[in-house]
Amino acid sequence: MLVLKVNPKRISRRKIELAADLLKEGKLVAFPTETVYGLGASALDERAMERVYEVKGRGEMKPLTVHIADKNDIVRFAKDINPLAEKLMITFWPGPLTVILPKRKEIPPQITRTEGVGLRMPDHPIALSLIERAGPLVAPSANLSGFPSPTSPEMVKEQLDDRIECLIDGGKTPLGIESTVLDLTDKPTILRTGMIPKEAIEEVLGEEVEVRERKEEVGFPSCIILIEGDKVEDVIKAIKEIREREGDKVGIIATKEVIEALPKSWKKACWGSREALFSIARKFFQILNKMKENDILIIESPPNKGIGSAMRSRLRKWSREIIKI
Repeated sequence: MLVLKVNPKRISRRKIELAADLLKEGKLVAFPTETVYGLGASALDERAMERVYEVKGRGEMKPLTVHIADKNDIVRFAKDINPLAEKLMITFWPGPLTVILPKRKEIPPQITRTEGVGLRMPDHPIALSLIERAGPLVAPSANLSGFPSPTSPEMVKEQLDDRIECLIDGGKTPLGIESTVLDLTDKPTILRTGMIPKEAIEEVLGEEVEVRERKEEVGFPSCIILIEGDKVEDVIKAIKEIREREGDKVGIIATKEVIEALPKSWKKACWGSREALFSIARKFFQILNKMKENDILIIESPPNKGIGSAMRSRLRKWSREIIKI
């Protein structure tokens, strides 16, 4: 795999053009967005998009989102831009919001087999520069399906090193949680909670938005026991009881307030303070990746507010057991 190190604050035109040329040839290129690293393929190359499914082990029925750098490209994939979508794009684009609009009939099945097509304009200088030169790209997270989404080049290498042609190393991603996916083909419905919270979307649209999360096709490598609780002391008690039951094969991920009360000899990792949700979001997939080798993971869910709701939603999908305190 060719690795191109690119400084987001001083982008190398030569390196971006090299990566863009590879994409135009049907190759796969991982690159940073503001959320996670994406696995890029030309949205005009059916074989390249088929390889995305093959490399990730992704179910063929799961749609791919088209990433663009110019709003004029929307009509190449969607029938039109409805007024609700216009409002959201003005407010949140470029940024971590994927909008699903009615698709044009000629859209290939490699992008979507549904009636809608997902579109996103990422807010990252490397991603935008690459798309401007290569054209619209599909770019699901650059991971193996079911594994933590990569927020650093090291995580991409760990999972996809011998499977793809190129990685643009732009350092760690700024945000750390994927985009919110909003279906606008009918009544506004969130299909995946993400960096843009439900409340912010409702404020822009002036109406209530339904949440109907998509089901995950592949589970997390570890067996996850999720603890949801408001009181620190109750969470600590629950973790200790489960640890006693399951033994030392257990790993623990929790907030700073909980970790400090647990024995130093236990295998554990810290999300960060309960009060710093954006800091937790930046570390979210990195810490999950670090701890995934444990047979059992006891995880304290981040608080269920704002971006914490998106993290809790992901953990619930992967959990074998959910303990509500």
